Amino acid sequence: RLDLQEDSSSTVDFSHYGIPRRLKEKEALDMSFSSLTDFPEDVLTEENKQKIKQLILWHNQLSFLPLSIITQFRHIHKIDLSYNHIRTVPCELSLLPELTTLLLVGNLLHDWPATKESSFNTSLTFMDLSMNKFTGFPRQVLCDYASIQKLCLARNKLNSLDLELHSTHNFRPGSNVTCLDVSFNRIQSISPKIGRLFNLKSLVLQKNVITSLPEQIGALTQLTCLDLSENRLTSLPSSIALLNSLQYFDVQANALSSLPSWETLVPRLTSMKRLQLQDNRIVQFPACWCTLHNLQELNLSSNRLSQVPNAISQLSSLQTLYLGSNQLAHLPEGLLELKLVQLFLEVNLFRAFPLKVVCSEPCPPLLSRLRVLSLAYNSLRSVSDFPFKHFSTLDSLHLGGNQITDQLPLDIFLPSLRDLHLQLNSLVDIEEATDEDKIPKLSSVRELDFSYNKTQLAMPSWLLLLEKDKKIQRLLVCNVPLASPPSSPSSSSSCSSSSSSSSSSSSTYTSSSSSSSKPSSGSMKSFCCGRGFVGTTLSTTPSSKSSSANTNPRFGVVIFPVDG
Repeated sequence: RLDLQEDSSSTVDFSHYGIPRRLKEKEALDMSFSSLTDFPEDVLTEENKQKIKQLILWHNQLSFLPLSIITQFRHIHKIDLSYNHIRTVPCELSLLPELTTLLLVGNLLHDWPATKESSFNTSLTFMDLSMNKFTGFPRQVLCDYASIQKLCLARNKLNSLDLELHSTHNFRPGSNVTCLDVSFNRIQSISPKIGRLFNLKSLVLQKNVITSLPEQIGALTQLTCLDLSENRLTSLPSSIALLNSLQYFDVQANALSSLPSWETLVPRLTSMKRLQLQDNRIVQFPACWCTLHNLQELNLSSNRLSQVPNAISQLSSLQTLYLGSNQLAHLPEGLLELKLVQLFLEVNLFRAFPLKVVCSEPCPPLLSRLRVLSLAYNSLRSVSDFPFKHFSTLDSLHLGGNQITDQLPLDIFLPSLRDLHLQLNSLVDIEEATDEDKIPKLSSVRELDFSYNKTQLAMPSWLLLLEKDKKIQRLLVCNVPLASPPSSPSSSSSCSSSSSSSSSSSSTYTSSSSSSSKPSSGSMKSFCCGRGFVGTTLSTTPSSKSSSANTNPRFGVVIFPVDG
């Protein structure tokens, strides 16, 4: 929405409509939120009406598109009538020769009128009809507006994508459409005529009930983005491999149990950069899909994978790999050849570091560039086998929700580290630095989370000193056990702010054994426990039968697993 409050030299008085507005450069007229039921014809002089380029009337109470707009504003470029009560649009709308943008979001439209043969529009490029009442695809829009490039029909009630287009005008309907968004509808099938939109570059079909795709979708050779997420697809047509311009392919949250083994077809997808396959039922990732040499992001999380092919090493451009929420217990050695930046392995079956790395050998490519590593919510018992000396760029390490019991070594506090999450483990000790030279150089650390471990977890002196010197933004050490919250502040450790942080601006929580200390009710109200889980702390008030000494809130943790 254009802000028209700057130019005081061309003020238009709308005081009799309740809201004063200004007209900037005599090009835009904004009368939104004015409770209009009809368009006032006496607002501007005839001279100014011919200079208006943008007309903004959203959030009013208009029930129709006034013909006076069409007759008075002949040089209008943009009309925004979103969030009114418009039920129909006059066919004369096509008479505006310079109209390029028409926004009718959030109205009551259910049909589109046909125009006369001699009056079809050749300038309109963008039309947004989202959040209306269309049950059938408004084919007349493509038949009467030859130049339309972007058409949005999201959040209607479409039950099919019928593209049986017939035009009385001398052009091919839909031939200029490059972007079509029909997400959040009730579409069950796609017409084989989809191939007529041969210049389409972006097709968004998210959140429908599509069960299959026509083979003719392979005719959309200009397509760069195809979003089929949150549908009911059980298979993919082989013609998908003909989309050699496709860069973004999203089929997450469908019912795919397998991927087709197109050994000769997959290599044709040479432009693919992002492949979203999460939240399906895939049990195996075929090796032929590892020939996508330009792929930068691969998401296979929340499936049923028990192994990853060693051929994954062929994905030479891959930077981000999601494998969380599967059934993986080991990873192939080929993964070490990738130059990943982010690797997500949370909620699997790993009992140790999943890759064999010898610290005395040269650093594998994977570890030389890795910045984010998540192994949260596995069955790790130790970090002694982690090749920390090779993690030269790692800045975020997520190990929460495991069973780590050994002493936390100094090597884990990497110089590049920004976030270290070890909550919900069984840690009892953190290695002390015997020499000043051995104190970790945490120059950019942001958060260290040791909350919900053993009740007697002690912080080493060097760590407390770094926190006192404000070199750590957040140090979380909430030591209340999960199973049985303390009945009184003196019976076990409580969660409170350390004295060293009372004067600092950082949010710090450390353990305290003093019976006089009171738990902070504002500590850790909510937190994230890793991908696939949501955690929150609960504060409960003791019963009235409790002693007066037990008047402080108690804390517990509830973990909610998210069903993929």
